[in-house]
Amino acid sequence: MRAFFLWVLLCSCWNLGLAQSPPVREGTILAFLWHDSPNDLKALEGFRQGMEVLGLARRLEVAHAKRDPKAAAEILTAAAAEPVALCAAFGTESARLARAHMKNVPVVFTAVTNPVLSGIARGWKGAGGNVAGNSNWLDRRAMLKAFREAIPEMRRLAVIRTAGNAVSDAEVVEAKAAVSGMKDFDIVDVVVGKSDDLGAKLDEAFAKADALWLPIDFQLYQEEPLRLIMESARARRIPVVSSTLKAAGAGALIVVTVDYELLGLKAAGLVKRILKDGASPGDLPIGRLKSAEIYVDLGAARLIGRQVPLDLVFRAHRILGVETR
Repeated sequence: MRAFFLWVLLCSCWNLGLAQSPPVREGTILAFLWHDSPNDLKALEGFRQGMEVLGLARRLEVAHAKRDPKAAAEILTAAAAEPVALCAAFGTESARLARAHMKNVPVVFTAVTNPVLSGIARGWKGAGGNVAGNSNWLDRRAMLKAFREAIPEMRRLAVIRTAGNAVSDAEVVEAKAAVSGMKDFDIVDVVVGKSDDLGAKLDEAFAKADALWLPIDFQLYQEEPLRLIMESARARRIPVVSSTLKAAGAGALIVVTVDYELLGLKAAGLVKRILKDGASPGDLPIGRLKSAEIYVDLGAARLIGRQVPLDLVFRAHRILGVETR
């Protein structure tokens, strides 16, 4: 799919003469990251490929705020003053900050879970103003269906997340809406506050559910919290399911996610539409991928004495932990 989109982008560039002429707006293209999320970094890889195709790679500058609000404000204020030609924002917090600081510069966001719920966009038909972008939105019904296929007996799914995280907040809101009215399935929300002990919260989750869902939550998929989550679940033979790429190969039985590299590549397509074609950013519909990617970890299943249904295994995009015989 990525190769096909690259080919389409390259063909459109030559057809429009982009390879021979500069974009309408001169200046640096800023790629802004709030933190080093694996999802956002994958999207950045795809965006770089798109910039190469567009002939704009030399104008691309990458800035990392390292989760520092002061550093983020300094980066974006300086970029707005220059001004840069365009700001590409990777992830929800990056997009929120870019929208707040970059009033007169086009902003293209990518890998934002729900830009409407997060206050970044006025609606899915267009973000409004100087902002355009795409989303790593997943069809939560399809995601939960895959989780239930992996664990057929599951009736209660606990989701563990940190308080005040806009990304996991959006995921849980959508998932609860997807299961509303179901009599045989429920989602149990376990929120970890700043003063809470993660181990105690995991015990609470395990006591209430048949499986544990790790959503896109940067604080929880850092090395130590992720290790504690996976080891605690394994000790109780509780399967872990996830919607974050970080959990693939880390102990999750199944991960349902999107192709972040393709999202970044498609964001580069929006750069072309804005800088070359003269499109108004706020009028462009927010892009979403039509399908998800499924990772199945057979090794993680073996460690807790489970088997993954073969129909699901052969539908997976990636199969991890295959035992050679």
